[in-house]
Amino acid sequence: MFNFYILDDDRTQQILLEKILRKIAGELSLSHINIEAFSKTTDLENNLLLPSPQNIYILDLELQGDKYAGLKIGKYIRQKDLYASIIFLTVHEDFLSVTYKYRIEALNFIAKSNNDELYDTLKTDIEQVIQKQDSWSVFNKNILSLKINTGIVRIPLEEISYFTTFSKGAHSTVLFTRDNRQYKINLKLGEIEKKYPGVFLKPHRSYLVNPYAIELINYKEHYLVLAGHVQTKISIARGRYRSFLKEFAKYNIRSLKEL
Repeated sequence: MFNFYILDDDRTQQILLEKILRKIAGELSLSHINIEAFSKTTDLENNLLLPSPQNIYILDLELQGDKYAGLKIGKYIRQKDLYASIIFLTVHEDFLSVTYKYRIEALNFIAKSNNDELYDTLKTDIEQVIQKQDSWSVFNKNILSLKINTGIVRIPLEEISYFTTFSKGAHSTVLFTRDNRQYKINLKLGEIEKKYPGVFLKPHRSYLVNPYAIELINYKEHYLVLAGHVQTKISIARGRYRSFLKEFAKYNIRSLKEL
């Protein structure tokens, strides 16, 4: 789903942009879109989306008499979301060089004076974002993007061994890679399962493991060992044992088919 966030202190302009975006979405067959409009930078700051290449922010440069308000919030958005597309609306067409100073990497500057040009340019920009999204999906097929305290970490699936939580009800997990790097992830195990369905196996309520990282399963003592962590025995819960082996067998079949 594409998310369009509009920042403009003119309600008439907000309505016009919403109308244009819905028309463009229909022409480009974007069946699921989310459009939100804000008049104040603080309201937008408090409602920022999770980082995604499907986020498109359309920002008026001048708000409440501040000619640089849009650039300031654009810089804030870029710090929080490296993947979003940012489009500026302006009556000051000479502001392009200023964005370099703010290091925003804007997708476009569009003059507000001509509605036909606004429509055509927005449509071209959105088509470009769609192409970027398609490329991104292919490129990131086997790469996970996970939120940590300092930002986002992107890790190839093949490098992940397991996730674990150290206490019941914890709101974060620890990711262990095959070379024993550790990352504190701001998601519960259940949220990781939901975000990446069918990717990981759950031998125990405190663990999610990468099935392709499993090096050994001890049938007698009901534990497994993962690549890069041969000294760590992860128990397979008694109530999950049969279903776990059944699910693991599917990955073995899948691996043979991929050879």
